[in-house]
Amino acid sequence: MIAPAWKDLLAAAGVIVSLVFVGVEIRQNTSAAKGQTRTELAALNQAWLFLLSDPEFGDPFRRRWVSNDVAGMEAEDVDRAELLMVANMRRLENVYFQYDEGLVDESALDSYGFQVSAPLFTGAAFGTWWFDADNRALFHPGFVALFERKIGIGVQDVRHASQPSGMRAPQDS
Repeated sequence: MIAPAWKDLLAAAGVIVSLVFVGVEIRQNTSAAKGQTRTELAALNQAWLFLLSDPEFGDPFRRRWVSNDVAGMEAEDVDRAELLMVANMRRLENVYFQYDEGLVDESALDSYGFQVSAPLFTGAAFGTWWFDADNRALFHPGFVALFERKIGIGVQDVRHASQPSGMRAPQDS
């Protein structure tokens, strides 16, 4: 028969082994969740790029946001371009939520469009839409703050939105 002290020691060892096993399982599940998140973000980004390659959607988007040629556009195309910008911003907001939950690191923010699209987001057309029309209110405040910091724009840049040079980055005091 095993002495009571040995029983307690075996029970404690069993608990420790169980905790180590649970820790390993949690680490593996976290790693799998992060990998799945990256895969889903890549698929979302690929779908976005595919959508923009379709002239029915890509042409109005580029005309509205890159050329800022709203005057010559049909109302339907302006609406389509603006809805696509909302979809684009939701795509980026989704990356922010994944980052905020710790499922992706900060590099994901740059990988999926924050820095790559900076010229688009600092142009006059976007500045007017984002600030003057207050479309920034459509998005989570944490996303808005991070987005504006990463892109280098702020509320004080509204006064520059209608100038040909587009929006200017905030100046450090």
